[in-house]
Amino acid sequence: MNYIEVKITLCPCTEAQREILIAELAENGYEGFSETEEGFNAYIPSSDYDERRLKILFFNYREQATISYTTGHIMEQNWNALWEAHFEPVVVDGVCTVRAPFHKNLPKTAYEIVMEPKMAFGTGHHHTTYLLLQALLEIPLKNLQVLDMGCGTGVLAILAAKRGAKKFVDAIDVDIWAKNSALENARRNRVAQKVRVLLGDAALIQRNKYHLILANINRNILLEDMKTYAMGLKPRGVLLVSGIYETDAGVVAAEAAQYGLCEIERRTRYSWAMVAFQKTNP
Repeated sequence: MNYIEVKITLCPCTEAQREILIAELAENGYEGFSETEEGFNAYIPSSDYDERRLKILFFNYREQATISYTTGHIMEQNWNALWEAHFEPVVVDGVCTVRAPFHKNLPKTAYEIVMEPKMAFGTGHHHTTYLLLQALLEIPLKNLQVLDMGCGTGVLAILAAKRGAKKFVDAIDVDIWAKNSALENARRNRVAQKVRVLLGDAALIQRNKYHLILANINRNILLEDMKTYAMGLKPRGVLLVSGIYETDAGVVAAEAAQYGLCEIERRTRYSWAMVAFQKTNP
């Protein structure tokens, strides 16, 4: 598959503005991002690129920053070389390392996840993925039935499997590329026999099945599917959601409360939030 690379310059270039635009582009089909000193680069399959939509998005943020961009084509065979130049290892609380196959001689941690740096969301670099990895490291997962909803690369499902979650850890995504990436990464990390990757949406969630559901998606989908998540949890089961801004956490919590989900924790990283809920009704 060939991609369009959009090189975006922001003035002023702030972390908050960069994160907001990355989130907006992710919802518009962009599948990979790399930060630069002046802004960031965004990548989208050539067949999905719509310059008119891009201009409208940037126009809507014209009062927050001056935004300029250039575009270029990236052929499929150049993709790995590009990501080797930008993909850095991620270490979560000194306990879990997420790295690419070409990273060598890193300090040892209790858990190591090797991810091929391709075009799926969820390598640990984004603050929302980091927050969920952090939470997963703190929860006793032994023999828990776990679902990674909107799994992307499968990094959360892989960590759950490595930490003793019950076979199978389910990983669901609507994108065929994400499904294939999660399968590949599960094999690479020797947990393919413990992770079941499914293509589809929240309709695949079975009633009263999971002790723990992870949903790193976006505000609109979280609100739309909250009832389904609640139905999929066992009594006293826990839902961890991210993919939302700190300012949206209250709206998501209010929706969750309608379905018997009580907020038990909220944590933030920069402008992003992770909220934990527990099912209070049968």
